[in-house]
Amino acid sequence: TLDQRAYALLHGYAAIVEEATDIVADPATPQAFKRALGQAERVATPAAETLQIAVSAYIRARADFEATSGANQSVVQRAATALSVAAHRLNEAVAAAQAPIAELEGLVRARRG
Repeated sequence: TLDQRAYALLHGYAAIVEEATDIVADPATPQAFKRALGQAERVATPAAETLQIAVSAYIRARADFEATSGANQSVVQRAATALSVAAHRLNEAVAAAQAPIAELEGLVRARRG
């Protein structure tokens, strides 16, 4: 599902940041590589933060929609619209986060060898 994809991406981001932190702490890591990791992290982190906000909003909208059973048509329609908007924003956030997180992951993997 959409939220599962988002959570998988966020989980992967967290694991990569942890590894990147270990790499940066290693005195044997070249300074240029540390700078590259830092730059990639500065791009990936805001994307991951936006993704976290979007997935939270989607989960709330989905719960609100599910809670409308038995409500009048107007309430159901408003909840359905809110869920649709939240799903669209979450799709956009997933798409926007994939490349910067993949770049950070690529650097970490390159260092691991």
